[in-house]
Amino acid sequence: MQVFSEKHSVRRVCVALVSDSHGFVDPRVIAAVKKCDCIAHVGDVGSAQVLEQLGAAGKFYTVRCNNDLPANWPPGNVHGQGRCRWNSRSISRVARTFGGRSLLILDARTTRWSVEPVQFE
Repeated sequence: MQVFSEKHSVRRVCVALVSDSHGFVDPRVIAAVKKCDCIAHVGDVGSAQVLEQLGAAGKFYTVRCNNDLPANWPPGNVHGQGRCRWNSRSISRVARTFGGRSLLILDARTTRWSVEPVQFE
C-alpha cells in the first residue's frame, strides 16, 4: 500500500518480519500480518503449512535457514532445496517467534522508519 500526503509526496510500506516459527504460526500473528503490505519470514519456517498460512495472508517472501532441510518439505517444494544462502541471525534475534507468537512490524516511509515489536502471551 502506498500512501501519499497532499502536502508532501510521502510513500509508505508496511512489512511484517517473522522468523523461527518451526512449523507453527499463532493465528494472532496471521491476523496481524494481514494488515501489512508484505510479509518476510527470515528463516526456520519448519513446514509447508507455515508457507501456506503466511502466503494466504498477503505478498510473501521467505529465506531458508539451517532448520529448513529438504527432508522436511514435500516433493517439489523449492523452499527446502539447497543450502541456507543468507544468515538471518541479525533479524531473527529480534523477530524470533519461538513457535509463532511474535513478529516485528516495519513501517517505512520516505520521511522516517519505525519498527514495532509485537508479542502475544
